[in-house]
Amino acid sequence: MITGIIKQQQYQFKSSIERNHAAAKRIVPVVAEIVGFPNSVVDLGGGAGNWCKAFKVFEDMGVKQVTSIDNPSVRSEDLLISEDNCVRCNLDKELPPVRTCDLAMSIEFAEHVPLHRSEAVVNFLTRSSSVVLFSAAIPRQGGIGHINEQRPDFWRKLFEDRGFQMVDAVRCHFLFYKNIRPFLRQNIYLYIAPNKVSKLSISPEYYRVIPDELELLEKSTLKKPWN
Repeated sequence: MITGIIKQQQYQFKSSIERNHAAAKRIVPVVAEIVGFPNSVVDLGGGAGNWCKAFKVFEDMGVKQVTSIDNPSVRSEDLLISEDNCVRCNLDKELPPVRTCDLAMSIEFAEHVPLHRSEAVVNFLTRSSSVVLFSAAIPRQGGIGHINEQRPDFWRKLFEDRGFQMVDAVRCHFLFYKNIRPFLRQNIYLYIAPNKVSKLSISPEYYRVIPDELELLEKSTLKKPWN
């Protein structure tokens, strides 16, 4: 019975890897169009390396170094990237030293850390880069190990306390793209430091966060099955 459960979990994880990588391949070029292709990427809670692999294929565009940080429980045989591009760390208890990069990211990871460590996650990301791609589960989203589901406004305030500005310029490209999981279409934002914002040509409309629109998107997407 236990063996069967383990095999089922492994199957679900592999299926999730495929779907996450497919989404990453769609989203990465859009992010690059907004902030440029990064020379280096660090992904906190990067799992099997879905997003790192999606960035790595753009080596000819300048992406040279990708690093996925996750727990030792991620098996080597499930990785989509080389072990050399992975950092193993018990993220339940600690975060690794800051790794300076052009783009720091964390996709659907922060909901797995306790509330009191939320600031540590944001500190790591904002100290690593002036550009952060961030997505975290919202209340009632549901999922295995979700202990810290928060509204985007919760994270926005933490980033703003560190001088970073929310830029809602990614979601509009994928709101109705059903091949990307609803929660990812709902939750993904850029957070950018002032010194970087001034160098980017981003329409002012993307700096506005309208709660009613966020709520509407939540109701229209998150009630649909995602697994």
